[in-house]
Amino acid sequence: MSPQLGGSALGQGQEIEKTAQLEEMNRRLRWLLDLAQRITIGLSAEDCLEQFCAAMAAELESEPPRFWRGEQTLEPADAGVRQAANEAREQGGVVAAVTRGASGESASLLLVPIPVPRAAADLIVFRRAEAFTASEQTITSLAVSFLEAALRSQGAMQELRESQAQLHQSERMKSIGQLAGGVAHDFNNMLMVISAAAEVMSDTLSGPGSTLGGAEHPCMSHLRLIINTSHRAAELTRKLLTFSRKARLTMSVVDVHDVLGSVREFLVHAIDRRITVQLSLAGGACLVQADTSQLQNALLNICLNARDAMPEGGLLKISTERVELDAASSGIRYPELKPGPYVQLEVRDNGTGMDAATLERAFDPFFTTKEPGRGTGLGLSVVFGSIREHGGSVVLESAVGQGTCCTILLPLLDRASVASSALSPAKERSLSLRILLLDDEPGVCRTAAQLLRQLGHNVQALRDGEKALNHLRSHASGYDLLVLDVMMPHPTGIEVHRALLGDGIDLPTVFVSGYSEQHLLDGVAAGAGIVFLQKPFRQTDLADAILRCIESSRADALRRAALRAPS
Repeated sequence: MSPQLGGSALGQGQEIEKTAQLEEMNRRLRWLLDLAQRITIGLSAEDCLEQFCAAMAAELESEPPRFWRGEQTLEPADAGVRQAANEAREQGGVVAAVTRGASGESASLLLVPIPVPRAAADLIVFRRAEAFTASEQTITSLAVSFLEAALRSQGAMQELRESQAQLHQSERMKSIGQLAGGVAHDFNNMLMVISAAAEVMSDTLSGPGSTLGGAEHPCMSHLRLIINTSHRAAELTRKLLTFSRKARLTMSVVDVHDVLGSVREFLVHAIDRRITVQLSLAGGACLVQADTSQLQNALLNICLNARDAMPEGGLLKISTERVELDAASSGIRYPELKPGPYVQLEVRDNGTGMDAATLERAFDPFFTTKEPGRGTGLGLSVVFGSIREHGGSVVLESAVGQGTCCTILLPLLDRASVASSALSPAKERSLSLRILLLDDEPGVCRTAAQLLRQLGHNVQALRDGEKALNHLRSHASGYDLLVLDVMMPHPTGIEVHRALLGDGIDLPTVFVSGYSEQHLLDGVAAGAGIVFLQKPFRQTDLADAILRCIESSRADALRRAALRAPS
């Protein structure tokens, strides 16, 4: 054979070998793409890892993969293998190592870092007798990169799903809240008519100079029953308004730990002695801006629900912690909250827990799993509305047989605020005022006017805002006080008040409503001579509101006079 022919044959053989290698690499790349498609974002991280290991073991024709932890000893093991394993774990690269056993047999190990966060192992170990080629190591490295990308995509999709679920829940609760608020508003107007009419009748029967039998009249007990029942019904609507975020709160600086102390005192008498109450509180004060009564009621509702979930006894653990909410947490777990400092309050029980369907509806108003007559189904819905009204968030986590954890976040104050003291109403009740009453509901307008007249006031009652505005522009000097309904057809009581201020007419005003639209009242409610009164109200509540309004207006007039006086 000539040298030329030999060289040519050798070159052809090398070309054939390179072609075969390229074809093999091409095959493996196609396999790798198929593997990436099979490891989909719909799988859990554990399933992705399981599919990856099974596919790699089949492709590499290795023994079933084993998992290696940081300090675990590989068998057979020597310093070289441990060094290679540490290198793979620390640098994230694929490393091949050859080792020998006690009986002299050799084995090749392919050490693959596990790209799963918080996994129980550091490396996957593939083992076979033949050495792992460079192309096999390369394709394994690419597979690991694809697996990491799949897991990152999976994590992003999971965050997106959680965010969408939170948004759906928030929109759903908002819709239910709007419905609940509207129902409560209309119901309060009806209760106002019922309770006010009953009070008018009661005063007529038992008032001075009455010849109708006075307090001994047989109808008096029925009237008292009507009045008391209507105000118990009003308490139910207040819960609905709290859920719908339309309840007016009395805010002050509150230490969450003080609230928990009062809740614990109540629980001592309200829960089974087989239930252990355990408090684990953060050091120091945890100050928040809150309505103490609302916050107490919310925590009591949660604790009593936990009590009901532990009929045979158990552990009720209440803990507080200061946390700093970052943008990621506020975007996913608490989308309604802004980043910043919060006090995290957890109420955890080891009771029966809830299934997914119950958990999904836990905050719905009137939804309850209790027997008829044992609850209104407003407990957790009121908690939801109350905490959201405080600028916080509440999250429930539960599983059947594993108990329930309720996590509340409230904005943490960096320093104590000084709450302004409320003006106390005057004790004397002999005022006789000229009052203009504006309410579009005929029954409310009629009965509220009668309550005012029985208090000794001279009342002009109107039901149309435009007529009231035109009348006051001409006759404002003939009135000492306005009683205006907040929500009514245009113009509203708020709009009437603002228009009068624009005309230079500033009269003491009592705003009344079936619910308080806080964003509407914010522009005027802080002013002197302004008081808000929730419907339905008693005659005594109306009298106190009028006195507070007049006292506030007088105090402001004296202050302004002092400022104008020469020094």
